[in-house]
Amino acid sequence: ELEKRVDERTADLATTNQRLQDEISERKRVESELMKHRAQLREMVAERTNELNNTIKRLKREIKERLQVEQSLRSSERRFNVAFRANPAMVTISTVQEVRYLEINDSFCRTTGYTREEVIGQTENDIGYWVRPSMREQMVRALLKKGALHDIEALFRAKDGKMIVGSVSADLIELDGQSYVISIIIDVTKRKQAETDRNLMTKAIEQAAESILITDPKGIIQYANPATQAVSGYTRSEILGENISFLRSPQNEKRIMEAMQKNLVQGKAWKGHLINKKKDDSRYEVETTISPVKGQSGRITSFVAVERDVTSMARLEKQLRQAQKMEAIGTLAGGIAHDFNNILMAMMGYAQLVKDQLPDSSPLIRDLKEVVTAGERARDLINQILTFSRQVEQEYRPLDVRLVFKEAVKLLRASIPATVDIKIDADKTVGHVLADTTQMHQVIMNLCTNAYQAMQGQHGTLTVSVKEEELTNGETEVIPTNIEPGKYVKLTVADTGKGMTADVVERIFDPYFTTKELGEGTGMGLAIVHGIVTSHGGGITVQSEPGKGTVVNVYLPVCVTPADSEVAKDTGIVMGSERILFVDDELQIANLGKRILESLGYTVSLYTDSEEALKAFRENSTNYDLVITDLTMPKLTGEELTKELLTIRKDIPVILCTGFGETLTLDRVRQLGVRDFLVKPVVPGVMSKAVRKALGKISE
Repeated sequence: ELEKRVDERTADLATTNQRLQDEISERKRVESELMKHRAQLREMVAERTNELNNTIKRLKREIKERLQVEQSLRSSERRFNVAFRANPAMVTISTVQEVRYLEINDSFCRTTGYTREEVIGQTENDIGYWVRPSMREQMVRALLKKGALHDIEALFRAKDGKMIVGSVSADLIELDGQSYVISIIIDVTKRKQAETDRNLMTKAIEQAAESILITDPKGIIQYANPATQAVSGYTRSEILGENISFLRSPQNEKRIMEAMQKNLVQGKAWKGHLINKKKDDSRYEVETTISPVKGQSGRITSFVAVERDVTSMARLEKQLRQAQKMEAIGTLAGGIAHDFNNILMAMMGYAQLVKDQLPDSSPLIRDLKEVVTAGERARDLINQILTFSRQVEQEYRPLDVRLVFKEAVKLLRASIPATVDIKIDADKTVGHVLADTTQMHQVIMNLCTNAYQAMQGQHGTLTVSVKEEELTNGETEVIPTNIEPGKYVKLTVADTGKGMTADVVERIFDPYFTTKELGEGTGMGLAIVHGIVTSHGGGITVQSEPGKGTVVNVYLPVCVTPADSEVAKDTGIVMGSERILFVDDELQIANLGKRILESLGYTVSLYTDSEEALKAFRENSTNYDLVITDLTMPKLTGEELTKELLTIRKDIPVILCTGFGETLTLDRVRQLGVRDFLVKPVVPGVMSKAVRKALGKISE
């Protein structure tokens, strides 16, 4: 049993051993397999590790590259943002159809006045940026068709309503699968305005009435506007390339040219008057302004000369100065005449009083007559002065100048030498003029006398004509007295005498200016003619050259009323017995007036103080039937005294006396309520009639 058990145990052991061996073998096999698999795994791990390392390297490289790309993108985005924001042009990104703004740059905000918050997310309809939305719609259609647009001019409206002219370029872009429009708008408002201004300036220069010349620094003409051609007579091709001095006349004073050159060399503008010559060699005066044009370096690059033809204006200015001089002399003459008339009235009045008191057989009467005659000549001289100064009341009547003309020439024929032929041309169809007959006679006599005296000692022709002529605006401008356009009777007196220089023609109407020898003339003739013609609303011109004679044209406005016949005047002495208040601040004249009135039978109260006279009249106005007062007095003038007298007693007749009618006219007299006015010196006959008329005792 033990053996059995040993055998069993041995068998078990053998089995166990076999099993262990098998297990060992299996384990060895497994270990071998495991080693094999481990080697394979190690190989696979190594391979995978290598792959992973390679992958890691690649990933690192990709990450690095991506980081670089991202950094580049961020840099690019920053640059884009900077470029977008800082772009001086207006840049917008918007949807295509709705025009909803996704982005705008700073220039857009500055130019339009909108903030980003006011625009981003808003549509075109919300802000109304496009002035003409229909134009944008047309641009969108063209953009969808072409893909891009460039330099399209459009009009935009800023926030404050100001218009902006923009040059638009646009492109279609894709963002997140959506189409958008990026627009670049350049503000060309100032450029367009500059172009407009430049075009206007060019047109203005081309159409300017003034000559405009541009030269280089050496004076070579580079540009000349059409006015230069029109004024000078040269064509543009004849002007360009020439030195500007070829337009200047040698008549220009050396000092003026030197002053101009000095200013221009120093870079200063020069302004003054020059004499230019035309292509036909005639001369004309220009008001010139020459300005230097400097470049950025400060050096003169060119000169601009603006020249205005002032030939006519210069002539008119001379005529105006002449008229002003004549007016000043006239004022002076009137003042002298006033004082002289007072003296003359005393001389003639007292001489007449003495003469009337002497018996007819007295030898003194003849001497006193000479005194009175001399006084009358002096009175006529004063009347000439007053005529010249246009301070004498004239009797205007519709007059046929031909009749006065024929009468004057008939009187002159006897005194004109046979060596002078007279040619007469009187148009029968000329109209009448409103004129003083005596003064018209004086005009014709003076002009004809001057004409034949200019031909003394030689054969010549005196041509006198009367015609009717209608003057236009341009024709009236050359006549010194600014007469109105219309119909005029033109009286022409022409001679073939020695003629006059321009400086003599300029002075011939000056009082006491004469070219005659001492004792042959007073120099008042043409001054009086000038005064008469201008007082009749007319004008006078003189054309004369040495050796070519003289032509004088007198223009008198035509009136339509037929001429009235002359009415004879009664100059007889008329007596009276009324009470007269006589007022004159000069005692000598006052005493003379009293003597004359008392000799005519009147009772006279005399005052040399106008305020004392007013006081006496106020105390008892019924003591007087008439007041005679001087016009020019201290304290109260004749006008002021008259107003006070008529305030006290409305029916009191008043006569005003004056040395000259400076401010006294018939209308003025009627407004004052004065019955009559007398111009000194007043002789007894005229005084007597004036008193009777003022008292209503005789008819006008």
